[in-house]
Parts: sequence; C-alpha cells; structure tokens
Amino acid sequence: MKRAKIIRKVVLVGMIMVFSLPLVYPLAAVSQEKPQVWLIGISQPNDTHPIRRAQYDVVRWYEAEHPNVKFIVTSARLSADKQSADVETLIVRRVDLIMVCPHQSQALVPALRRVIKAGIPLMAFDRQVAKSIIPGSITYVGMDYVKKGSLGGKLTAEAMGGKGNLVIIEGVQGSASNIDNFKGFRSVIEKYPDIHVITDQVANYQREQALNIMETILLAHKDIDFVFAENDEMGFGVLAAIKTAGREDEIKVGSMDGQKEAIEAVMNGELAFTVKMPIFFPEALDVGVEILEGKTVDKKILLPSFPVTKENASEHYDPEAIF
Repeated sequence: MKRAKIIRKVVLVGMIMVFSLPLVYPLAAVSQEKPQVWLIGISQPNDTHPIRRAQYDVVRWYEAEHPNVKFIVTSARLSADKQSADVETLIVRRVDLIMVCPHQSQALVPALRRVIKAGIPLMAFDRQVAKSIIPGSITYVGMDYVKKGSLGGKLTAEAMGGKGNLVIIEGVQGSASNIDNFKGFRSVIEKYPDIHVITDQVANYQREQALNIMETILLAHKDIDFVFAENDEMGFGVLAAIKTAGREDEIKVGSMDGQKEAIEAVMNGELAFTVKMPIFFPEALDVGVEILEGKTVDKKILLPSFPVTKENASEHYDPEAIF
C-alpha cells in the first residue's frame, strides 16, 4: 500500500512537470525573440521653419514604419542656451543615440563633449558640429553648403547682369550653414567689381524678421537692384516688404532652400531663383539606425543641391511635396 502511494506521487509530480513545460518554454522563447527598441534623441534648432516641420512629419512616419525605433525630438527655439539644455536632457534620458542640428555650432561644444564622455553615439545632420567635436562624432549627414552658396552667388550675378546694388539677408550667424553658404556666395560675388553690396543684415532664417528688416532697408536705400536672401522664408519676408512699398518692378529677389512655395514663386516670376536642398530625412534616420545596429557608416554623407530657375522650375515642382 505504501509502495503504491509513492508510485502515485511520482506519477503525479511527473505529470505536473510534463504539463508545465509547454508553459515555461514558450515564455522563454517569446522573451528571447522580443525585438530591440532603440530610443533616438533629435536636437533641432527650432520647430517653426518649414523644413523642421517637414522633418517632424517624416519622424512620425518613420516611427509608424519602424516599430523598433522611437524618437524624442526637442526644439531649441533659436536659443543656443536652450539647445545645450535640450542635449543635457537627452543625456539624462539615456537615449541610445543623439542626432543634432546645431543652432550655433561653437556654443554647443560643451554639451556635445558631455555626450561623447557619456558614451552616447553622436551624429550631426543638416548643419555640421564645431571642428573640435567632429573627431568624437560618428558621422555628418548633410550637404556641401559652400557649393550651395556658390550656386546662389552665380544665380545672383546672372540675375543682376553682373552689376548693380545688392542687399544681402543672412540666416543665423555662427551656424555652420550660414558660414559655409557665404563662403561660397562671396567667392563668386567678389569676381564682379560692379556689384556693390550696400547692406548685409541678419534675419535668422525667419520670414517676419526679414520683412521688418527689409522695411527699414527700403526706407534707407532708394537704389536697390537685387536682394539675396539666404533662405526662402526670408525671401518671402523680403518680397512682402517690397510689395507693400510698391517697388516690386525695380527690385528682384532670389533665395535658397527650394521649398514648394518658392518653386511656385519662381514659376510665376515672383522669385528670380531658388536653390533646392534636401530635407535630410529619412536618410539621416536610416544612418542613425545603421549606427545602432553596429554597421560602419561614412564619416561624411553629402546629399545633392541644384539650382531652380524659370527654365526648369516646372520640372522640379511637386504639389504633393511636404517641403
């Protein structure tokens, strides 16, 4: 009798173990197959410019298409101090990678040094980081802004017929894009001794600032032949001021970036030209994921830019474009 009880206990324990196995092993398998979810921090210089809004739309689309990637996007709102604080926050959040488009490259150096010290992979997009940070960053996904600026200079000289009074409206001083754009632009304009730069003003890539500045310039200068704006948003601000003053027949305007509205303006003759640039997403996002996956990427990845004039504007116009 005692022996029979022992046998029944052994059989019962065996049955429990047998029936428990399907519960244990599938759970272990699910745990092993759970995909890695990467958290990427993106530090933007602002969130008002059309290219930034377009990039944000691409980020949300990318998240929907890639469930293994999540993003935290911050906006410096045109403040170097806030961008430094944003980067510090991303470090605290323990993101897997930080992507940065510097508002002012040199001002961001201390914060980016802390990123590197924390062992967080760092990459730049659109605007390059300061030279002292480049060795510690993995890659830069951007464009040749010197070439872009030289295209703007060539188109400006052609539109002016090689002579006349020129007004320049710049973006953010101290930003890599501004520095390189005007390195290229001035290298061309300097070849035309009959083109006279009568004033050079800063409007931080903002339409309203450009409008206000141009209103003042129009009051101060009665003889203006051409205005070169470093981006389309400032170009539209300049155009608005010129139209309000009733001087659109005497002053031409050219700009850069190639946003959809600017290509329309070139087509209808309001702008003399624009220079089309990429929006850098999703290309930069793809590169970020490749870095996290352990793949080797080039130190510098440059995307193309090209001139848009009355002759080819219709070829490059896409009414469905997000930028």
